[in-house]
Amino acid sequence: MANICNNFLQAFGEEAEIKKLDAFLRGIFTEESKEDAGVLMFDDDEEYIFDFYFNEELGCYSFWTKWAPTYYTLVTLVKDFPALDFELWYEELGMGIFGIYNSEKGEIHDTFLVDDEIDLVEPVDEDYTEWTYNGETYECREEALNIILDLKRKNCNA
Repeated sequence: MANICNNFLQAFGEEAEIKKLDAFLRGIFTEESKEDAGVLMFDDDEEYIFDFYFNEELGCYSFWTKWAPTYYTLVTLVKDFPALDFELWYEELGMGIFGIYNSEKGEIHDTFLVDDEIDLVEPVDEDYTEWTYNGETYECREEALNIILDLKRKNCNA
């Protein structure tokens, strides 16, 4: 089975613009197609998106992709919806992939953790019910990884 990458997309901007994005995405990911939307083509790059869900909050979406985060989808959305900014969180920890793409005024930036940074978060027990980082304990590994990612983003923007 191929590795799958979990993605969470959030749009920021005027509500009317976010509703346009939502309508666009609902035209692609219908109830019938959302579980296996298949291949989306962007120029010559293929992206496999499936299990696409419209979260309760307008402008928030979660979905899976094969192998890696969906960079070209984000590039297309940034181009087609220039009044919006986006954050695309992604993770596939089995392959050491954890990070965020964010767009602001049409520019996309990628902040990600490398294996050594991911390895800073360690399981407390063999059941993986708690994780530790920097002397603190967390119920969720991603919560601790987000702290490291936020620190890295702040240092990159300083």
